[in-house]
Amino acid sequence: FKLILLRNLSHANKMSESAVTTANRLVSSLSLLGSLFIIVCWIRFKDLRSFAFNLVLMIGISDFFNSFGNILGEPASSGLCLFQALVTSYFGLASLLWSSSVSFTLFMAFIKEDERFNTRNINLMKSKYNMVCWGIPAITTVLPALSRSYGDAYGMCWIKNETKTDNFWRIVCFYAPLWVIVIFNAFVFRKVYNKMKYMPQAEGLINKLFLYPAVLVLCWSIDTVYTIVEVFEDVSWLAVIAVLFSSLEGFFNALVYGYTKEIKERLCCNQGLEAGFDEPAASYQQGFVERSGDENATIDDQYSDI
Repeated sequence: FKLILLRNLSHANKMSESAVTTANRLVSSLSLLGSLFIIVCWIRFKDLRSFAFNLVLMIGISDFFNSFGNILGEPASSGLCLFQALVTSYFGLASLLWSSSVSFTLFMAFIKEDERFNTRNINLMKSKYNMVCWGIPAITTVLPALSRSYGDAYGMCWIKNETKTDNFWRIVCFYAPLWVIVIFNAFVFRKVYNKMKYMPQAEGLINKLFLYPAVLVLCWSIDTVYTIVEVFEDVSWLAVIAVLFSSLEGFFNALVYGYTKEIKERLCCNQGLEAGFDEPAASYQQGFVERSGDENATIDDQYSDI
């Protein structure tokens, strides 16, 4: 009887892992297409290659490779398993850092009005952005490998859930940065909202800024809950829901960061509009003057790249 019970439990576990893998592949395909949309727009519309849209491009590239890693499913070979774990660990965190770079730029330019982040100087910051957003994931990706913590993670290969060391790396290398970034994005949104709520025609931008932290909360709240629950018990249905939402991050990022007013005008109306990025500090100090010099420009016009 015990042998039959164990066999049934093993079969049920394999079925649930298969469901997680299938859900991960299907939803990650949407995210891969969404991130590919951002990359194609950057290549196609050369006049959109502003500093702001370059940040969006980095989000798209990170999401593309993260989704590609997810689509690999649950590799049978140890080499492919390690490859998937390294790819998703690296680009998963990189995507979070690049999304926070948008909020950071907005905070420094608009709230702090730092001269280093105005139109004339912002491009000088590219190397520092690259160092942080590509460099930190390189370090955190290597750390779990030192303790051989990469392996089967319920339907895919990532950081395992077998030892206290594995769970420590999960927190340090992903979940702690994730929720620090969520809190920071929400903090920036609140600061910008307090400064803009009395400004004319700011409602559209305020609603859009709200989406930055909302995407991360929507995609990763259930996954975080599942990661905590998984320490004590495997809940297959919760794992499927967690995967469905977390794997949609690339798709939602494409909608929030990529499908902007400038791109919609090109795709829908085929208008060759001039597109650039006037940093908030400079543009607001100049009295809400648009790039072209139109004094009637709205706040949304000035932020249409983000």
